Amino acid sequence: MVLWILSLLAIIISYYSSEVKILNNVSRYDITTLASRQIALSILKIVSKHLVPDTNGLSLDDEPSLVPNQWYSTSIGSFKVSFKVENEAGKIDLIRTEEGLLRDFLRFLMDEENPIRADTICDSILDWQDNDKLERINGAEDSFYKEKLPPYKAANQKITTLNELLLIRGVNKKLFFGPITGKDNNIIWQGGLRDIFTIYNDQKTVNIDLAPTPVKEFFSQQTVTATEGYSKTWLLKMRLLNKEYRIYWQWINKKRFKILYWEEGYINSDDFF
Repeated sequence: MVLWILSLLAIIISYYSSEVKILNNVSRYDITTLASRQIALSILKIVSKHLVPDTNGLSLDDEPSLVPNQWYSTSIGSFKVSFKVENEAGKIDLIRTEEGLLRDFLRFLMDEENPIRADTICDSILDWQDNDKLERINGAEDSFYKEKLPPYKAANQKITTLNELLLIRGVNKKLFFGPITGKDNNIIWQGGLRDIFTIYNDQKTVNIDLAPTPVKEFFSQQTVTATEGYSKTWLLKMRLLNKEYRIYWQWINKKRFKILYWEEGYINSDDFF
């Protein structure tokens, strides 16, 4: 009986010890997460002070300490932070770009002899956003998506976040997050579709000076007139510990900004959105 009681006590002590460890880890995680988010806001405040309005929307100061599309590293307290800011005028707008230009770019990006993969993505993006149930030649509507697990329907409205691309036929996680590969599985670019496309450009074309490499190379071969100036929307990318933040925001003045969309997740994690 004594041995039985001692065994029971040992089990109870082990259980509560495990509970204490779990609660301690949760508390530490919450504190770290809260600190990381406050650091992200601090970086955003610093960045916004180096932007001023002009006739095109936004431009950098005459002598900027921050340059778009360039990574910077700094320390805030005991945390080491890497960040960069991008303007959405350099990216292809999935809502406003014309079908022909979108298709041509995807074919250029995929670099394949058979354009079926590029056409599938293009047609499916267009089907996802139109308000009818008619499928394009290589597109997809409800009949395709209802076979998924779990089943779902095409949005039949304009894309609201880039993460919707992960639901669209032809787009997988590797293509979305990168690297992007072409024929013979050669790496075309280390980035992904999320670094090329946007819903915040507000233009049918791009500002080449602000564009990522694949977009810049494509438009340098086109007769389409590029835009000038900046979009009202910027993207702050920040890496801290093992997490990444992507914050879409608009400049109001040097002390105020408006956050449009905030996402965070673990770096190199398939679960990151």
